[in-house]
Amino acid sequence: MTAQTQTRATIPAFGIRSVLQAGGLIAAFVGLTFAGKWLGVPVNPALTGFVVVLAALFVRLVPVSAVESGARLLISQSALFLIPPVVAVARQRDLLEANWWPLVVIVVGGTVICTAATSFTVELATRALQRRRT
Repeated sequence: MTAQTQTRATIPAFGIRSVLQAGGLIAAFVGLTFAGKWLGVPVNPALTGFVVVLAALFVRLVPVSAVESGARLLISQSALFLIPPVVAVARQRDLLEANWWPLVVIVVGGTVICTAATSFTVELATRALQRRRT
């Protein structure tokens, strides 16, 4: 197997449908951002968009197939969303050196809380699926 064949095998192929679905999700989140500002609602637009899409999926207003491919595309590219914040933090070396201890506590504490919440959610979902199957 050549290096070119190996590379092609590891890169997921996303079609036009994935790009259109991702664009639709992004448009929904941008629209909710403007709606939140216009209404004066102090809520994170990403969280609002997530809740709206989740509710639409839950009540079957939107089928999973309508967002699944686009969501996979966005998730596969999620590392790109971290580059600007990392560069911004790296430019603040003096601030990092002055406040390193609280930052360590926040990062470690946040990681522990997120891991525990994820574990708890997965456990609840697994139990619910097992009950549904029996």
